[in-house]
Amino acid sequence: MKRRNQQPKTNSLWLLIPLCLLLASFPALAGTFRDDFEDGNLKGWLIDEEAETIEIINGEVVITDFDRDIVSQLWFNNKQKMTNFTVSFDGKVIRSFDSWPYMWLYFRVNEVNNVEGCGAVVSLSPNPNVMWCHLICWNAGGFWLPGVHEVPINLTLNTWHHVTIKMEVVNLTVWLNDELMQKVDWSDQPSLPKTGPLGLGAGGAEVHFDNFVIISDDIRPVQIEAKLATNWGRIKR
Repeated sequence: MKRRNQQPKTNSLWLLIPLCLLLASFPALAGTFRDDFEDGNLKGWLIDEEAETIEIINGEVVITDFDRDIVSQLWFNNKQKMTNFTVSFDGKVIRSFDSWPYMWLYFRVNEVNNVEGCGAVVSLSPNPNVMWCHLICWNAGGFWLPGVHEVPINLTLNTWHHVTIKMEVVNLTVWLNDELMQKVDWSDQPSLPKTGPLGLGAGGAEVHFDNFVIISDDIRPVQIEAKLATNWGRIKR
């Protein structure tokens, strides 16, 4: 029986070298956490000890806060420190208990001995219809708000709105219902923390949150058990 002509063997090492170079050119994949709260639990979250009422009702996180001076906060992943990230969620203000109700994302919070600290905030209010991006710093004598940027918005009561927030080093970008609303450069704010925990919050209002997604290099699979989300990224009807 005739033998077929065999092709010369190729050194597999030479095939691996370009593949390794190609993979090395890609940055490390960012971690992703998604939660649509349909499972009825808050695994991966921490309710702040000063929060008034935080619960899951019909697959939505409901934060009810009667006093806007002390915000009811739901912290992501047991207050894990996050540096650069992209967060998106659906939110709606159902009713207000104050002349200035709002929902917000509080992030890069750096607290020292429960006495002083600083953090960053994106807050959205239906009354007045304004989005604020600012730092909030405090000590034993009180608090102050450096680096304030505000823009008018159309945030109607009892209506779902889709919010996307991207923080990268000192640059903040915010979209509302997929429309670019704010681009903030906080390079002139030395009090801006470099990292810190983040969380959803409500002040002087009943606020519903859903379809939360965070993408960040700081997330690792060993740190949290990510949940599957069926409708994240779309405004809930």
